[in-house]
Amino acid sequence: MPGRGAPEKIVFSARDAFSCHPYTNLLLKSAELLGAARLSKGVLVAVRIRMKRMGRKHRPYFRIVAIDSRQPTDGRTLEDLGTYDPMVKVKDNRVTLKADRVKYWMSVGALPSDKVRALLEKHLKRAEEGAAQAAAAPAAAAPAPAQE
Repeated sequence: MPGRGAPEKIVFSARDAFSCHPYTNLLLKSAELLGAARLSKGVLVAVRIRMKRMGRKHRPYFRIVAIDSRQPTDGRTLEDLGTYDPMVKVKDNRVTLKADRVKYWMSVGALPSDKVRALLEKHLKRAEEGAAQAAAAPAAAAPAPAQE
């Protein structure tokens, strides 16, 4: 009788699951051609680097965080990577970053949001230089061991 016996195994890949919409195929093809790191929207990644709004009404303040992409904007974060305060008058002092941690998260595949990418392009080099100077300062200030 038809319908009796072991059911057929139907195997779907992730590509098959998303291929029902015509724009999804186009997105997948462009992701393969351009490399997933260049696309920020529409690419499924586990960790994103984005801004988490803090502060109060009419006084925005943002934390730059590594966060699971499925978490809401104010959800639980994996790590705080810096801050962005748009209300500071001096533009160079608006962004603080932990450059080594930002580079680590990007090296393991975290993608920054568009706004964070723009901030990183402007301020990451300055944060790296500041971290290098801070690391060099204690080494220079440490007294030489006394010889007897």
